[in-house]
Amino acid sequence: MNGESKQKLREAVTLMTPAPRYLGVPRLPDPVQPAGWQRAAALAFACLLMLALGGMLLYIRNATSLKPPTAATPAASPAPTPPQARPSPSSGATPPAVVPPPSPPAGSPAPPVPRCQPTQLALAQHSLGAYTGHQVAAFVLTNKSSGTCYLYGYPGLGLLDGGGHRLPVQVLRGGGQAAIASAPQTVQLPPGASASFTAEWSTLQSGPTPCATSRQVQVTPPDDVEQLTIPGQIGTCGAINLTPVFPGADGAPGPG
Repeated sequence: MNGESKQKLREAVTLMTPAPRYLGVPRLPDPVQPAGWQRAAALAFACLLMLALGGMLLYIRNATSLKPPTAATPAASPAPTPPQARPSPSSGATPPAVVPPPSPPAGSPAPPVPRCQPTQLALAQHSLGAYTGHQVAAFVLTNKSSGTCYLYGYPGLGLLDGGGHRLPVQVLRGGGQAAIASAPQTVQLPPGASASFTAEWSTLQSGPTPCATSRQVQVTPPDDVEQLTIPGQIGTCGAINLTPVFPGADGAPGPG
């Protein structure tokens, strides 16, 4: 058999043999990736959250609209002003009444009296006599101000020479023979009133110290440091004894 015959034989077999049928195999869907599941879950959660918030806002609005209205409190009306009395045309305007200041209650203590200052006092000296080599004088402090003040205690005393220098004279509180020993007392001085003290000194020289004679006398009021100065001639041969201040212009009370 030649080649042409073989070719014809193959074509005849091909025509007689039915063509094979190919069954189509269905294509499976692609597997879902994990990232897709996460996006789907997040989207679903966001939707649920929005629904919940919307429901909550709707509930709050409904509850507010159903609250009963609050009754308004009526404002207090101002008190009516009483009518003012008008002055009569014939009598003229009535002057306002003068209200006196309230008086202090009964039994209230009086204001305290201040201590006398040196500027309130005037100083004077007068002799009370002499006895057996001793000289006695009274120094008077008079209130020259317009207010009441007081003195209490022992004064100070100094002697000055003609040049204004202090003489070396000892001054003692208490002692002496012309005045009795008395405790200090408070002396109130209304305007023009006086208090005084007694000074006593020896005029007989009894030692090597010479006697001293002053040309001026300085007095320091009790509890003060400022002096009052007047002309005064005191010749002393020893210490000067002073008494506290007493009422009046005659110095301390004598022994009898």
